[in-house]
Amino acid sequence: MNRKIIYCIVLFIGIVFQLELLAVPKMINVHIILADTISISWKIDDPEDNMRIELGCFETKTKKIIEIEERFVSGDFGKIEIKPEYQLRILNDAFPENTGEYTIFPKLIFNEKIYYEMELIQDGCYHILIAKNVIEAVSTRAFYVSKFEITNEQFCAFINSDGYEIYKFWKIAKDIMSNIDVGWNYQGKLSMSKPHGWNLQNDPPWKEADSNFQYGPVTDIRWFEANAFSNWMECRLPNIKQIKSVFSESDYESDLIYGNFYMDSDGYFPLQNVKGGVSEWLASGVPPVAISCSAGCNEMFFMNNNADNSNEPFGYLVKCPLFRNSVLGFRIVIAAE
Repeated sequence: MNRKIIYCIVLFIGIVFQLELLAVPKMINVHIILADTISISWKIDDPEDNMRIELGCFETKTKKIIEIEERFVSGDFGKIEIKPEYQLRILNDAFPENTGEYTIFPKLIFNEKIYYEMELIQDGCYHILIAKNVIEAVSTRAFYVSKFEITNEQFCAFINSDGYEIYKFWKIAKDIMSNIDVGWNYQGKLSMSKPHGWNLQNDPPWKEADSNFQYGPVTDIRWFEANAFSNWMECRLPNIKQIKSVFSESDYESDLIYGNFYMDSDGYFPLQNVKGGVSEWLASGVPPVAISCSAGCNEMFFMNNNADNSNEPFGYLVKCPLFRNSVLGFRIVIAAE
């Protein structure tokens, strides 16, 4: 065997190894049955070793957090193995006697990152209303999208992992901005360390923020922060085609800006608040121009449909990536191979 052939084999092995390192498990098809005991089932695409399952639970009306003790849970809870399907059961004794309606859902913990359920959007052509009597056809490759806007809890894990302090998470893809370091430069210049309204001395740190619920959407963040978080999660922000596809697939609206998670009558969570939650940063932007805010920095799109502007058609705005407000958050996507 000559050296060239050996080199190709080694290179191929290296590529495969890299792909495995970049794999992210995706929790899908979560189904919840509320009966004498609570049954939760789900699947995981691209499972990995060292995955854990935890539970989120709160009173739906008061948003009071309910801690589920492990002794009331059986099945796939805590550290889980790789297998085709998963299920756990929760005894009703796990809940306080005075608990009214509550919302419960599984959380996938991997490499200390918190992933909630994702939805697989198949490749194809989607139709979306963009103006009165004007429908746009959008084609996209298959991808996974987070069913929920990124929450305060998820973003706090990024902070606790020193995400604001690690350069590689702040790098920007060359197809988005020509200066891949502009976000890192602004991180240092503006001493970014948390979303606006957070106090890291508080418990929880989002206590005084506009969105101050653990499972509410993190808001008041700049595009650079949303991009850094997405890199840390080994995900991406949606591009304009992806968010339009998601928008066309969602028929759910909510007039609660910082609302809860909602489950349909069949025990599934639909895509949450795409049309009526908070506005959401996107990975798409306009090319840099001579009057841009910084060399190699360009303005970015965000979907403008939120609780104050929840009616179709789909709308978006363009802002400097340093822009932020109390109704602007984001969700994440992962390409489907």
